[in-house]
Amino acid sequence: MRLSHMLVGLGVVAVVGCAKPRTEGPRPEMVPALLVVENNGFLDRTVFIVRSGLKARLGIAPGHQRTEFTIPQKYLWDQSSLSFLADPIGGPAPPATRNAGVVNPGDRIVLTINVPN
Repeated sequence: MRLSHMLVGLGVVAVVGCAKPRTEGPRPEMVPALLVVENNGFLDRTVFIVRSGLKARLGIAPGHQRTEFTIPQKYLWDQSSLSFLADPIGGPAPPATRNAGVVNPGDRIVLTINVPN
């Protein structure tokens, strides 16, 4: 009788251990904020995030393409105003900028680069 009680107890522990925790969806701070660069120009662009006068590189946005960048969480925690800068690589075109203001997790910012006339 004792062995059967132990086996039943182990079976309950095994079932409880395999149960999935309940989730109610991703927490807001876990949903990334995105920068979408629609580069309609010929030149590739180096994309930067600018906060409090300091800039950090996000990556490259190739010409004639749409590129998505995840905005790092460290730029979203203090409610600072953010701007984005797309600097041309290898050409005299002016940089493209976008002042986005305060960006929160889950936001989607679009920076469109048009071909100059």
